[in-house]
Amino acid sequence: MTNLKKMLYSILIVVSTAVLCSYFTGFGINGWYHDIEKTPLTPPDSVFPVVWSILYMMMAGAFYLVLKSSGHKEYKIANTFFLSQLLLQIIWCFLFFYNGFIGLAFGIILLLDFFVWKTMLLFRKINQTAYYLLLPYFIWICFASVLNFSFIVSQGLIVVF
Repeated sequence: MTNLKKMLYSILIVVSTAVLCSYFTGFGINGWYHDIEKTPLTPPDSVFPVVWSILYMMMAGAFYLVLKSSGHKEYKIANTFFLSQLLLQIIWCFLFFYNGFIGLAFGIILLLDFFVWKTMLLFRKINQTAYYLLLPYFIWICFASVLNFSFIVSQGLIVVF
């Protein structure tokens, strides 16, 4: 595969994820999420599209850098982890925003946290820049995990002492 094809593939796979997640998120934002009690940590709705646009560009760039290193011994597993975390992100958006299953979504986002962290470690072995490009995404996903948990607590699904 040429570098141009690798770049287009990385963009296509990440943009496809973005479109699906945006659809599911929009459904929830315009529905149940609008009425749920939010913590003071919850950013305004207008922040999310900006942050996610930047993160998706960085993710596509990181993936492209790794795709260019297809001869590296960690390439296949790094590719698998990256694609798996994209799938987990779609599942999380579907469960959390589209269906409002905040408890089940929390379990998925914890798994997503692990997969993104593992992807970063694998990317670091292949391309240091790819690792750093994923770092803001990992921080944002961890923050989203805290928010997801706060929604569970605010809905009385779990009591924290």
